[in-house]
Amino acid sequence: GRQAGPAGPQLAVRAAQAVVAVPCQGLVFYGYGLTAVSQQGDVTLNGVQANYNNLWGASLEGNSVFVTNSQFNNNVSDSNQFIDDTGLIIKSHGDQNFVFLDNVEAKENRLIGATIVADGGVVIWNSTFTGNAGITCTVSWCPVGSEIYHGYGLSVVTPGIISLDFVNAS
Repeated sequence: GRQAGPAGPQLAVRAAQAVVAVPCQGLVFYGYGLTAVSQQGDVTLNGVQANYNNLWGASLEGNSVFVTNSQFNNNVSDSNQFIDDTGLIIKSHGDQNFVFLDNVEAKENRLIGATIVADGGVVIWNSTFTGNAGITCTVSWCPVGSEIYHGYGLSVVTPGIISLDFVNAS
């Protein structure tokens, strides 16, 4: 139920089976960036850049989710009253399924680098989730003293295992 960002190309993928995206081949994502939802299959991204979108870089939902060699950086809106600017959002279904990230960047987003909710395990290797911070103001013109600071690098929620190897999140 969110409004779209500035006009521009957008890739939204919905599938009953697996979803696979490989290097963008010149596509540029604006506004919401990339959305990939698979009701019965996995979602796999390799070499994707979903940077400089108005709200979030990518929202991925499927059984297992695999993301490698990809960037979700600098997703920033221009509101000083509301922020929902996130690099990467992942939802994985089924306790036998998992989330795997390797060589992923989610940096300099206005609120959150990456947020992952999974029923199964989460494995993250060689990835960076830094510099994600936002400011809202108690009044619209944002005078000194009215700032409220928000943001974090990485959030993982799962009843399964969480394995991090060479991960920088702040």
